[in-house]
Amino acid sequence: MALGVALFVAPALAAADEPPVVPSAFGHDPRFAASLFREHDYFRAIGEYKALAFYASDADRPNFTFAIAEGYRRSDRPRSSLPVAARLLAHPEGAVRDRASLFLAANFFALRSRALADPYLVAARRADPFVTASYEFLGALDAGKLDAAQEHLKTAAAHAPAGRKAQVAGWAATVAHVDETASRSPVLAGIFSAILPGSGQLYAGHPVDGAQALLFVGAFATATFASYRYEHDRQGPYPLTITTATIAGIFYAANVYGAVRSAGFYNKNAREARLVPLRQAVLDVPLWEPPAPETPRDAVPPAER
Repeated sequence: MALGVALFVAPALAAADEPPVVPSAFGHDPRFAASLFREHDYFRAIGEYKALAFYASDADRPNFTFAIAEGYRRSDRPRSSLPVAARLLAHPEGAVRDRASLFLAANFFALRSRALADPYLVAARRADPFVTASYEFLGALDAGKLDAAQEHLKTAAAHAPAGRKAQVAGWAATVAHVDETASRSPVLAGIFSAILPGSGQLYAGHPVDGAQALLFVGAFATATFASYRYEHDRQGPYPLTITTATIAGIFYAANVYGAVRSAGFYNKNAREARLVPLRQAVLDVPLWEPPAPETPRDAVPPAER
């Protein structure tokens, strides 16, 4: 009898000594999610991190949430990254709130919305002054403010980690030579079109606009001449001549103005094309990185163990 009771009670006592059962991520492994992230398979990595965040403890959940926000950001979906990072603005830890502000500011800069990024910049600087200065540099570039961009670049260089200093120096070299981009003179384009309608647009790289200007100015100039001959033979008055001459003058003035504008557009597009790789380089600066993969013990030489 005593033996039977002992056999019945022993498993219950052993079970009482075991740790309580907690919900699991049903096979979702952070190491697998990190490997997907490092392989740039952000779609699947986001799914894994969502499952991990759902079952994570309060202490671990912010890290997985930042992983989700970064996955969206790196897959060129800043609008999807914004609400994910915004969830952490109410977190009790100040460091987590600052990091969330950094994500929000970076995503707004990526969307070229500097005004929306401004409220988060103070907290973002506390989280990472280098990344924040890099994105402020990007915002100044997008606004065409090269002087302000260079000031932000100096701040970024001062806070850059050792592995990023050469990259920041490359950004500075690109900005220093951006004014050397091939350009077209608006004044010269206007003079060309004043002499021959449409030639200024052709000079500024807009041949279709140039052909249209030549066609309309030429057509109404011809109509003005024909109207004058007709009304002159009838010894006046000249209402048709005045009308066609006015229209021809309007098209001629628009042709000169359009040539000046075309040269300005050419210069703006050429400058932006030169800055596209630089803008992408700033957007590629990581806000969150997965942990480095663990090296199997068998792969470590005995002397290093």
